[in-house]
Amino acid sequence: MTENYLKKKVESIEVKNKSISQLLAEMAKTAFQGRKLGETVEVWEEMLKEKDLTIIMGLAGSLSTAGQWKIVNWLIKNRFIDVLVSTGANISEDIIEAMGSSYWQGSPAVDDVALLKTDINRYYDVYGLESDYRKMEEFLTDFIFTLDPDYPYSSMEFLYKLGKWLNEKGIKSIVAVAAEH
Repeated sequence: MTENYLKKKVESIEVKNKSISQLLAEMAKTAFQGRKLGETVEVWEEMLKEKDLTIIMGLAGSLSTAGQWKIVNWLIKNRFIDVLVSTGANISEDIIEAMGSSYWQGSPAVDDVALLKTDINRYYDVYGLESDYRKMEEFLTDFIFTLDPDYPYSSMEFLYKLGKWLNEKGIKSIVAVAAEH
């Protein structure tokens, strides 16, 4: 009966003298999130080998505030993804950092009301200034006023125009890089 369950042995990893690529490949033979990371790399490599394949990346959560938006920019610039589907948070909150402001490592176990009293927003375990968020919103309002109020823009049109506008302003956010490529 155990043969139904005990099919693949977990293989512990020896780290010495290995490249990151080798370590990632071996992670697929471990467990928990290490295995998922290794399996993801395997799937990614197979996708990149395909000739006629459209790679769609789903981006959720607040990865931009977590310092990962430049990775997405790199993937777009280097044509590792063809389509990006994202939450609004990821394609707006990276603008804050691209404008020169910062995010800080924080704690998820903190009183949000107390934080806000000190002008701090919490994004799980990341902090950012509310005043920086407001500056980004005001900045985007300038873009909104460039649009024709009588034209029903699709999401794609809106984001493309936003990306072009951001590029003109020197803001190299995810939307700006996507508009270039």
